[in-house]
Amino acid sequence: MYKYKYPVSLESNGEGGYLLKFRDIPEINSEIWSLDELSKTAVGALVTAADICFEKKMSFPLPSEPMDGEKLVSLPLSVIDQ
Repeated sequence: MYKYKYPVSLESNGEGGYLLKFRDIPEINSEIWSLDELSKTAVGALVTAADICFEKKMSFPLPSEPMDGEKLVSLPLSVIDQ
């Protein structure tokens, strides 16, 4: 089960970096320049999206199962408890 682990795909930005794409939350737009930045940037993007949903009293989508080539990013427990 992938509860609170969101699949993210990486696409080339054409300039040596990557665009992060979350299928479950298409509103997230984020970019990294090295794979070392993936976890911190992806978690930050998820937390920001969750905060916006909570502020607007909208439901936050549960993650779908990952597809081939996608990485998993965990939503922090501090956000889940909200």
